[in-house]
Amino acid sequence: MPKISVVMTTYNDEKYINSSTQSILGQSFQDFEFIIVDDHSSDRTVDEIKKIAENEKRVVLIENKQNLGFSQCLNEGISRATGTYIARMDADDISSPKRLEIENDFLDSHPEFSVCGSAYACFDDDGIWAIYKKPGEVPLKRAINFTAIHHPTSMFRKADFTASGCYSTWEKKTRCAEDYDLWLKFYQHGFRIYNLPDILLNYRDDPSKKKDKFSDKLFFAKLMTSWRKKFHIWPSFGIFQFKILLSGLAPQWFYSFFHVKLVRKRSDEKEKQL
Repeated sequence: MPKISVVMTTYNDEKYINSSTQSILGQSFQDFEFIIVDDHSSDRTVDEIKKIAENEKRVVLIENKQNLGFSQCLNEGISRATGTYIARMDADDISSPKRLEIENDFLDSHPEFSVCGSAYACFDDDGIWAIYKKPGEVPLKRAINFTAIHHPTSMFRKADFTASGCYSTWEKKTRCAEDYDLWLKFYQHGFRIYNLPDILLNYRDDPSKKKDKFSDKLFFAKLMTSWRKKFHIWPSFGIFQFKILLSGLAPQWFYSFFHVKLVRKRSDEKEKQL
């Protein structure tokens, strides 16, 4: 059995699937299987994956006969996984060549942690425009006000994932916040999370395109309130939920301009400190 199972979901990712997949197949750590769940794509995504799988036995393709949604696809992929560790990957991102090696070594040498993530660089067609770094153990206070670690950088112990209850599949509860909900399930079961300082992923993020609707932000704010109540954190609704809702109301031009400007400035300041 492989040491690591890399799990990726796809939906109409024909444009990026090859570069994303090759970044995993070219890893310095090679003891892994690569499970790709296609959520009933209507473009040539599946054809591209099949071409890759012809010469790569580690690639396991699961084709959904209907669209099931992100969380169900991840649960299905992980249920088929045979590795001790699960590494997440998105179909339009690029992993650094040593990502699996570094994360595997960390979990091997730190059995007290169930999940590790890493720093990452945001990029679009014009190149990298921001870097996020928050190294160290992630305390509950930070995890409940923000997402503990960046989802596609994560590697976690499959046994602890199963014990935590897997991804929630009730879309109206966790839509666009599946990772936030999952990490808090880990905390609820007494598991610990750590962020590595290494930049191990290039995350495709075009700030000119506002991804989340206000309704998605509303669901996220409600989910945060629910978790704050579960952990008995007062007040259950506060400034962080207000900021989430405010970002959902901001017009596109405001979001695009200030998102890049403020994030780039904040990233530059972090680089000077680290």
